[in-house]
Amino acid sequence: MHSSLLVPLAAAVACLQVGMTLRWEGVVEHQGAVAVGWFGALWLLLERRRAQGVRLHLAEAILGASLVGCACAVTLVTWEGYRAAHRLLPLVAGLGLGLLASGVRGLPQHGRLLAVLGAALLSPLPSVVRERAAFLEPTAAAAKILVQLAGTPVAREGVLLIVDGGTVEVTPLCSGLKLVGQLGVLALLLLCLFRTTARQKVGVVLAAVLVGFSVNVGRVAFLTLIAAHSPDDFALWDGEGLRSNVFPLVGTLLAASVWWFLLGGVRGLRGASSGPQPPTAARYTTPSPSSL
Repeated sequence: MHSSLLVPLAAAVACLQVGMTLRWEGVVEHQGAVAVGWFGALWLLLERRRAQGVRLHLAEAILGASLVGCACAVTLVTWEGYRAAHRLLPLVAGLGLGLLASGVRGLPQHGRLLAVLGAALLSPLPSVVRERAAFLEPTAAAAKILVQLAGTPVAREGVLLIVDGGTVEVTPLCSGLKLVGQLGVLALLLLCLFRTTARQKVGVVLAAVLVGFSVNVGRVAFLTLIAAHSPDDFALWDGEGLRSNVFPLVGTLLAASVWWFLLGGVRGLRGASSGPQPPTAARYTTPSPSSL
């Protein structure tokens, strides 16, 4: 399929899946991951818009169209609410688009497309990861140090931080994995859109993890200070409070600053553009008489 038809098809599927997620409540992480994934996918497809389509076998065209159609059908049938299977739908649609674009043999060319559409698998993180990687006591211990540095007396009993105004419990929702998953989605987008070295890839992923946990420690410490000095405002900063979005914003800005440094700023990003290089024109020369 030529890119002039592939890009509008991908845009239609993206609008359908992103639009459906906006109807659901309580799945903000999934909504963001799907939107970021399709943004990256459309970016990559637009960069390949000048690439010539390949001749597909009938079976490849049928399989690709079936995968895209299946992803759209499942999205429409299950429009009433989020389900775990929705994590795979962008990836299934991307696989179908890759088959329609290049067939089975050319599918490896769309590795970055499939990777960025897999963003929905990262946010929210699977429950197994959230249970095993929830470092609650280390988070509470680190937050206690920050509270003490701020000059507020605090005691710790396991995951409980005890101050004069009350007690703050570090629950699994306060483990920082939510922010790590969100930054992981942005890190995946960055690695798919720009060419990076192996060290840069490791640095980008590591920065997402470290920034996520560090900002969460600061968040827990801040909430403990609020509980000690202004307990009436605690609900505004915790959970889904009006001011709770400040922490993801700080984490995103901090991670973006680190990534900017790792990739070398403007010059590094310009040099790392993932767009394909235009092919050089082929030139045919007639053989000389001596070579006949």
